[in-house]
Amino acid sequence: MGLPGSGKSTIAAFLAADLKRSGIKAISQFADHAPFFWRHGKRLLRIARNAGRIYPLYLDAFRLIRASGQKSHLDRAKVTWNLWNVIAVIADCRAAGNAVTIVDQGLFQAIWSIQLSSTKEISTDAWTAFLRSVDVSDMLVVSVRSEIRVASDRLFKRAFKLTRLSSQVSGGYAETWRAAAANLVDLACLAHAVLPPDPLGKRIITVDNSAADPQTAASEVALAFLARTGPLQPSTFRDLCWEI
Repeated sequence: MGLPGSGKSTIAAFLAADLKRSGIKAISQFADHAPFFWRHGKRLLRIARNAGRIYPLYLDAFRLIRASGQKSHLDRAKVTWNLWNVIAVIADCRAAGNAVTIVDQGLFQAIWSIQLSSTKEISTDAWTAFLRSVDVSDMLVVSVRSEIRVASDRLFKRAFKLTRLSSQVSGGYAETWRAAAANLVDLACLAHAVLPPDPLGKRIITVDNSAADPQTAASEVALAFLARTGPLQPSTFRDLCWEI
C-alpha cells in the first residue's frame, strides 16, 4: 500500500523477478490499465465467478461502504466495484493454490480508496471485523513510503495519470494529498492490529521509495521474505499472499 506514484506497481514487478531468481515462483496480480470495457468485463467475470463462495463478503463490503457516506453515487459505485474485485482476486488466488501471489493495489489499498471519498468515519472495530472475515492470516503487507512531492512528481510523469486521488481534489490539491498520506498511516496501524502474530517475522514490511530506486526497495522486500522462508520455497507457505 502507498500513495499514487509511490512506486507500488514497479516494486511489485521487481519483487516478482527477485523471487524468481531465488527459485520462488510468484504469481503477480497487477493493476490493469487495459481499455475500459475490457478491464471491467474481466472484473465482472471474476466477481460473478466467485459470488457463490464469497457472496456474504460482497454484502459486508457494500454495507460498510454505504455506512461510510461516499461523496457521490459514482464514488460509491467505484469503491464497491473495486473492493469486490480485490476480494474476488484473493478468492481466485486461494482456489488456485498459488504458492506466492503478489497483489498490486490490494485489500488495504482498496480500503484507503474508500476512506478517501468518505464523509463518515467507519470504526476500527468494523474494519477489523471485515478484514478477519476476508481472512488476512495468510497475508504479508508491503507499505511503500514516499514523500508527497516525490510521489506527485512521479504521477505527473507517467503515462497513466488518473487515480482515485485525482478525483478527490475539491478541498485543495495539497490538502488532499496530506489527508491521503495520513490515511495510509492509520491503515498501517490497522494492519498491525489485525494481522496475526508470526514467529517468523513481521507481517508488515515497510520500504522507503523516495530516495532509493524501486529495484532497491524491491530487493529489501525480497530479502525480508527470504529471511522468513529460506532460499527455497517450502510447502508450508502454500497460500502466502503479498499485498503491495
